Amino acid sequence: MVAVGAGLSGLAIAHELTQRGSDVTVLEASERPGGRAYTLRAPFAEGLYAEAGAMTVTPYCHYAMHYIRELGVELETSDLVDTDFSHFFGGRFAGTDPASLNRLGLPMNDEERRMSTDEMVDRYVQAICREIQPEITAPEWRVTERMAPYDLRSVHQVLREQGASDAAIDLIEPYFLEMRGGDLKSASALAWLRHEASPHSLVKADPRWSKIKGGTDQFPRAFAERLKDHIHYRRTVVRVEQDDTAARVTFTDQGRLQTMEADRVVLTVPFSVARHIDLSDARFSDAKHDAIRRLKYSSIVRVYLQMRWKFWKDANASYSTDLRVRWVRDAPPTRRDHDGSWSA
Repeated sequence: MVAVGAGLSGLAIAHELTQRGSDVTVLEASERPGGRAYTLRAPFAEGLYAEAGAMTVTPYCHYAMHYIRELGVELETSDLVDTDFSHFFGGRFAGTDPASLNRLGLPMNDEERRMSTDEMVDRYVQAICREIQPEITAPEWRVTERMAPYDLRSVHQVLREQGASDAAIDLIEPYFLEMRGGDLKSASALAWLRHEASPHSLVKADPRWSKIKGGTDQFPRAFAERLKDHIHYRRTVVRVEQDDTAARVTFTDQGRLQTMEADRVVLTVPFSVARHIDLSDARFSDAKHDAIRRLKYSSIVRVYLQMRWKFWKDANASYSTDLRVRWVRDAPPTRRDHDGSWSA
């Protein structure tokens, strides 16, 4: 069997199959395991690191927690627990309480001027989630008659229909952890509400939220240590095909094309990567080709700044802002003799 991609899904598949005696080959285009579980260690000072990809593990990440326990990966409390939210708009700092927000002079409506940021989130977001319970959090999820209209509208549209002013939307946007790609006007409100109603929503963070001790990359590395004889790095897959007898994968190896035949091929790369693989003879259904071609991904950029000393007082500080960075937060130090860093 061939697994395309050494992200967490490809590693998990290879791990399970090798334990059952299968002959598994993992082809990975990059020089490391993990895919979007990506920890940056350079160019930071020795011992410091930052997360470019996955950051948090909750108790509800059932598959991740299963393998974390099986592989002996250590956890510690997430940086997102007990975050102290504040705002910086129009060159002014403000807390989340109504009196502080009103000093910003934002064009909010009369109701919003009497609300804290948390109350705005409850009024404009969680209230909808409560209205469409229990369907929105059903384990066997399907789009019901009450839910369907939200799939035809964007997040921004629904917030405006709920009565939110643009100023209020700017204030509460950083609470939408998965929406930092700036796509509130194009993302499906239904997918967003599904997340906000779930235990994975940032507003429901609790002390059980964790991060991988030493960096998220410790998780895929633990997989890779067990699979080191099966993973081949710098092998970029360019074509996947199958017929009635076998499947074949064509990939580059030091600039030369090679083809490998297997009983089964598992394509584990994101659709944004799969779009660059020739799948014309993979015998996928039209619906699968359409999904690969059309699925939208959010564009997210994180900028990390390393400081010589921590010049700010608050721990776990987090600011939403009208500046182009939109969101800035304290990234707690990952080395005891270093004071801190900011991420934006």
